[in-house]
Amino acid sequence: MFGKRATASVVALVLSAGFGVGAAPAEAADGDRGGRFREAYVSVDAVRVLKVGRPDARRVLVLAPGMYGAAGDLRVLARDLTRALPGTQVWAVDRREQSRADTRGFKGEDPAAYYLDGHYRRRPPLPEARDWGLATALADLRGVVRQAADSGRRRVVLGGHSWGATTALAYAAWDFAGRPGYRDLAGLVLIDGGVDGAFAGEGWEPRNPPTSCARASPRSTLRTPHPPRSSTTTSPGPWAWVIGPNPRPSGTS
Repeated sequence: MFGKRATASVVALVLSAGFGVGAAPAEAADGDRGGRFREAYVSVDAVRVLKVGRPDARRVLVLAPGMYGAAGDLRVLARDLTRALPGTQVWAVDRREQSRADTRGFKGEDPAAYYLDGHYRRRPPLPEARDWGLATALADLRGVVRQAADSGRRRVVLGGHSWGATTALAYAAWDFAGRPGYRDLAGLVLIDGGVDGAFAGEGWEPRNPPTSCARASPRSTLRTPHPPRSSTTTSPGPWAWVIGPNPRPSGTS
């Protein structure tokens, strides 16, 4: 999903937030150079987190996916980042609704056929999900950030892709019982997102829901995704942005 230029841009932004490359402990150096990645998919309260990199890293980059994305979208990027920054671990977050998704199709030979031909498992509506708004999403994210910080023993940068980037901005400005979210963070990394007004029109019917995209897109296009190109701009201090060449209209991902 993310090309080499995007990975290089994120590395530069993490460094600008004070995440020095540093040296990995000797016992892990050979394994890291051999291309093996330490990965774990764990629960953090109501959400799941894909952890990539050394568990004893002193710095953690927490990443939120886009509107229709999930933690797996960020796996390759996380591997590239932890290779470039051995002292950093990446935590990719699955929102709580992701636990209700049928992911069995990805274990088969033809995921596109499984989902687009209607073989996926449908679940009944979850009444309490109507209350899962932005406040719930940010509370879940804060639980992840605080666990990553390990009572101040690790520095945490929060980032995301597309709507995940906008969510990261909202987190930084959010009032958590009198404590602004930015005080939990060493910086922000926003990948092709973080557009002002992206949450305008909350509750409207999406203009590009997955069902309409599936009807309009030939299956062949789903097999050859094009990684986004990225350019980089940074502001003074640790707050940083990665902005794509063509910003999306407000309210899209």
